[in-house]
Amino acid sequence: MTKTKKSTSKNNFTYRLLRSFMAIVVLTVFVLSISFFVKGLSNADSEKLLGYLEPVFDKFNIDEDQLGEVAGKFVSRIGETKVLDADRSQDSTDPDAPEGDKEEQISHNEDDKLLTIALLSDTHNDFDNLREALASVKETSASEVFFLGDFTELGLIEDLEEAKKVMDESKIDYLAIPGDHDLWKTVGPENFNTVFKKNNHSITLNGIKFVLLDNSANYTLISEETINWFKTEIADADFVLLSQPLYHPELQVVMGVVNGEEEPAVKAQAVELLKLIRESDVQAIISGDQHRSDINSDPEKKELKHVVVGALTDERNLQTPRFSIMNVYLGDDFDIKDVVLE
Repeated sequence: MTKTKKSTSKNNFTYRLLRSFMAIVVLTVFVLSISFFVKGLSNADSEKLLGYLEPVFDKFNIDEDQLGEVAGKFVSRIGETKVLDADRSQDSTDPDAPEGDKEEQISHNEDDKLLTIALLSDTHNDFDNLREALASVKETSASEVFFLGDFTELGLIEDLEEAKKVMDESKIDYLAIPGDHDLWKTVGPENFNTVFKKNNHSITLNGIKFVLLDNSANYTLISEETINWFKTEIADADFVLLSQPLYHPELQVVMGVVNGEEEPAVKAQAVELLKLIRESDVQAIISGDQHRSDINSDPEKKELKHVVVGALTDERNLQTPRFSIMNVYLGDDFDIKDVVLE
């Protein structure tokens, strides 16, 4: 009888040891997967990721809530250690940049600088980070702030009013367009326009023309009236700024693609907008929404750059919160650099 108990005890110990080992293996594989693909994740759907692994969890009685907690802490640690904090600018020699963007580093002459612009995006109700970013902007030579969408989580009037209050208190000139979250409660720009008055802009600063186009509605076409306005404005524009990107070589967080699924009519309109821009002298398309700063060359027109501004929110952000500073120089030259919030 004693021998049987020892044998059973030994078997239980072996099972517990094997279970622990397998749990560590699964955790390691999951974490390494995040490590390898973290730069390709923007608004990662953690529920889907955990769903794929649920059968494995059940097999070894692993608590998926604990795994999710570990994964969340790991992603947070990435931000804290600034794995993704390298500047991404037009003259960057970032080894992770697309092949076409690995250009020789250029040194700009400050005497050739025409103006400096601050590019902000995606606060998602984090108005403390918005205040901090605006305070940092005031320490630069930026003459204007462009906000590229998602002041709020749900587009509530009171949240939009709070965002406007923060922007106004900074005493910095600014223009803003909404993001898809700013339309949440109205499925349109009604609340945004009630607070900020306009959702499309065209402005020329020191001879440089910027066109800010609201393309934030994920499932809704931009009106023909707005498209005609845009066609007129980009004829002599230097930069186009959008709520959502029109192109990215890897990520599917672009106009016309929602949660990985294509919206054909909206996608066709995105293709039309990109064609119009390619046929113009626009130097760069600058947008937010992806929660990751990035820059890529256009696949059909290399001199045209696709720039994404990082997010100011701490939530759903694989980078530390940040914004960008853009300098424009004589000779159709510019650079864009990240400013990481402390």
